[in-house]
Amino acid sequence: MSCYYSNMNSLKAIASGIFFVIVAILVLQLTFILVAVGYNSLATSYPRLHSIATALKFVAIFPAIFGVMFLGGYITGNLSTSNVLIHCAIVGLISSVAFLWVALENAELSIIGIALTILMFIATMLGGKYSKSES
Repeated sequence: MSCYYSNMNSLKAIASGIFFVIVAILVLQLTFILVAVGYNSLATSYPRLHSIATALKFVAIFPAIFGVMFLGGYITGNLSTSNVLIHCAIVGLISSVAFLWVALENAELSIIGIALTILMFIATMLGGKYSKSES
């Protein structure tokens, strides 16, 4: 019977981590769209803002996604009873590949996309490691 509970805890930890990441990324995307619409309407009045649009996008998005993935790994690490890094690796792999797959639907693979995917995976692993170092 203990194997059953161990498997259920593993599934619960992985599903909770993935669910948190998906919901938080969707909220981030909605926020980014709202900010981008406001920024574009502001940029029509101030042409200088067009030159910093790309840099501003990466400065805002990379830390936010890193934070979401870190928290997803932290949640997974807190809920898993054993093999924390394996569970976090599964959450990071599924979440980052799903993020990249959706992003690639209308575009081609870029260096920034690969870097973001690797960063997402590493952030999830760091969140899981931090959750177990804390307890």
